[in-house]
Amino acid sequence: MATKTTSTTPEIAQDSEPDAAPPRITKYDRVALDAIHIAAALPGRWTLGRGRDAGEVADLLCLDTGIRIGVRPWDRRAWGYHLVPGEIPRWLWDVFPWPGEHDPDAHPGFAVGTPAAEVATYIHDTLIPRYHRALAQAETAKRERDETRARERAARNQIAAQLQRGFPPASDHDPHWPERVQVYYLGIHDLMRIQLTMPVDHAIARAPALARALGASVDDTTTPPHPTTTP
Repeated sequence: MATKTTSTTPEIAQDSEPDAAPPRITKYDRVALDAIHIAAALPGRWTLGRGRDAGEVADLLCLDTGIRIGVRPWDRRAWGYHLVPGEIPRWLWDVFPWPGEHDPDAHPGFAVGTPAAEVATYIHDTLIPRYHRALAQAETAKRERDETRARERAARNQIAAQLQRGFPPASDHDPHWPERVQVYYLGIHDLMRIQLTMPVDHAIARAPALARALGASVDDTTTPPHPTTTP
């Protein structure tokens, strides 16, 4: 009686399309390849990454200084890429003066295939020094702004405290009224705006005290004129 044997050797999968074309090299691949050559041409120790920010296909990181430069392809059908400076310290985000997109030199562009030595020279001689200058300007601007804001707060607090002493809350003051004394710094020619909120009768009675608080000379015995009525 014949017996049927079953082979346990796994079958090797065959490519259904042995003549399939190799994967197409895209613009992004070419940009990434350029980044490899640029990293090799830069002085110092540089490493290559896949890009950290949106739109980056690669990023160059200097192991000696920590400087990072992103590489982004040009939009749409343009055949090239542009360089973007590295991360901005979070505490300098709102004052970092790096130029905007309208500045043609803000993000220098290069055509794909530009000699790596040319791009590396620009990065080393122009982009990195310019980035350091922008960071230094941002640090100075933030320090000056913080000092100005501290002076503004001190001035507001001092003025408000003096006015509060000159206008203590009245016993019949309505608790639903807003804060009696409010001081604002306008930031225009170093001006302050002072707002006093109280019923009109209280305001008329306290006008002399207000004048004294502002340094004016007032005769306390002077009676404010009564408003005239039109028959």
